[in-house]
Amino acid sequence: MVLFVGVLDPRKNIRWLAEQWVAHDAFGTGALLLAVGPQGRDDPDGRLRTHLAALAQAHPRHFMLHDFHADVAPYYRCVDALVLPSYKEGLPNVVLEAMAAGLPCVAACASGSRELIDDGVTGYLYPPDDEAGLAQAVRGVLTPAGMAMGAKGRQVAQSRNSIGAVADRYEALYARLLGRPQPRPDRTEAPLPLLMITELFLPTKGGTAVMFEDDCRRLGGPEVHIVTAAVPGDADFDADHPNTIHRLNLQRYGWLRPESLALYARLFGRSLRLAFTNRFAAALAGRALPEGLVAWVVGRLRGCRVVIYAHGEELTGWGRGHKFRTMCFALRHADVVLANSDFTRDTLVSLIGVGPDRIAMAYPVVDAERFRPGLPCDDLRAGIGIMPAQKLILSVGRLQRRKSFDQVVRALPGLVARGIDVHHAIVGIGEDWDYVERVATELGVRDRLHLLGHVAPDDLPRWYNACDLFAMPNRDIEGDTEGFGIVYLEANACAKPA
Repeated sequence: MVLFVGVLDPRKNIRWLAEQWVAHDAFGTGALLLAVGPQGRDDPDGRLRTHLAALAQAHPRHFMLHDFHADVAPYYRCVDALVLPSYKEGLPNVVLEAMAAGLPCVAACASGSRELIDDGVTGYLYPPDDEAGLAQAVRGVLTPAGMAMGAKGRQVAQSRNSIGAVADRYEALYARLLGRPQPRPDRTEAPLPLLMITELFLPTKGGTAVMFEDDCRRLGGPEVHIVTAAVPGDADFDADHPNTIHRLNLQRYGWLRPESLALYARLFGRSLRLAFTNRFAAALAGRALPEGLVAWVVGRLRGCRVVIYAHGEELTGWGRGHKFRTMCFALRHADVVLANSDFTRDTLVSLIGVGPDRIAMAYPVVDAERFRPGLPCDDLRAGIGIMPAQKLILSVGRLQRRKSFDQVVRALPGLVARGIDVHHAIVGIGEDWDYVERVATELGVRDRLHLLGHVAPDDLPRWYNACDLFAMPNRDIEGDTEGFGIVYLEANACAKPA
């Protein structure tokens, strides 16, 4: 049996795969193709799913269609291989999951799939929409030699994509950037003093703040100095933190206004004073502006390396004016720019003009021990009046227009009209709170919208477990895009479709 897991939409190319499979008698293998996935948003009338269901009914020996289940692990355990015919993919988590389950993989050689599958080692790649290439790959993966590739894939997944492996790569990356050829295996070597400048840091809410806090913990103890914003609750948080945290009033009102010039002055003044009393090996900046520009000045005055994080959305959202040119200057003059995705790396090179040799990849990681399926969540659903038979769509993030939470709300009346008893819950706050609420009221679905605001850290993984589907359909608004949505990884870790 061969498995397909994914949203049933044209991008996944499942229709072509299923039609080729039944037309060519499973390419002579006798294998059953099992497709597991929810209806895609690009198939609003359900035509694709209806076509696939008819195909499964007409060819039961060759093709089977199942609705999506929250826990797909049992499917991985009962099949022989995974096939993913998508002609456009980011970084397909299903391939990582299948490899971790010890399955060989077949995929179209497109986008992120080719970054995960080592052709001829952990599976086979074929040219998109190439019938002969697909046939050869399927026949090859179902031979004894092909099946043995699954064990190699599992080794790769464990060594490359586990939290421990990702953490080790981060440590090695920083060791290289800071002049240490190798990580410190025995931890006996004196730790390097580092300066981290970031407006976003816990207890500020958001995935970026969480990522920076985790990075700083991994980098060291009190020798890591963090210059960041003063926020409510920071005193209690800082008291128990292993790093040395310096808080400033960083409220801003606009770029290059007197108030924001004062923000730059405060960041620069505190950072430079620290740099004169501590011989920092590097100044790390959470963003290009304002932190990156401050880090560059500090680095040049004190002779330390400058490392700037690039997230993606900031690269395309500032037009081509003074702010954009200043951002480009900071990024081009950094010693190293950390890119969180291939999209960010490519944009840094093509749009910003950063040399490829000065870009290092630093993919975000999710804590799979914290974000995992099976957490108790019935009380959360009951707390907002969701019955067991009702469906819940969850969104997590700042309520702002580019997140497109309003588009999820606009979809609710159509779903209800089709007999789907669905509600939408949003975790987060933001400037679009009233707007999203108004859209729901105008469409007559206000009773199906639940604005949860901030939730307790321990409750966030439970909210992922409480939902049936995670949704954040971002849109590009004059270049304002989503860089790398960590919430997608969190939802995936909780075995939720997104």
